[in-house]
Amino acid sequence: MEPRIQYAQTSDGWSIAFSTLGEGMPFVHMPFPFTHLQLDWEMPEFRSWIERLADKRMLVRYDGRGTGLSDRDVTDFSLDAGVRDLEAVVARLGLERFALFALWELRWQERS
Repeated sequence: MEPRIQYAQTSDGWSIAFSTLGEGMPFVHMPFPFTHLQLDWEMPEFRSWIERLADKRMLVRYDGRGTGLSDRDVTDFSLDAGVRDLEAVVARLGLERFALFALWELRWQERS
């Protein structure tokens, strides 16, 4: 079984690529800083990890704005933008309840 790539539209107009694999309780995996749904699937080690996560649940993965198969020409990479990406995918799938896995890197800005 291969994940099918689909697209969701964010409230600020960007196209977000996502895929689902498996069945059961939805498990939404927020993207790492650099992801690519298709290339990740083609790497045997990563594919094995994806298949294990999709065992007995519906794994939802997506490429965040500016990465992978999602729209690339973006400038807003804020936490709010990341939440809009998540909201778009969840709404597109019509999910009311789901488990969420997210790691968010905090970036410190130099003050002048």
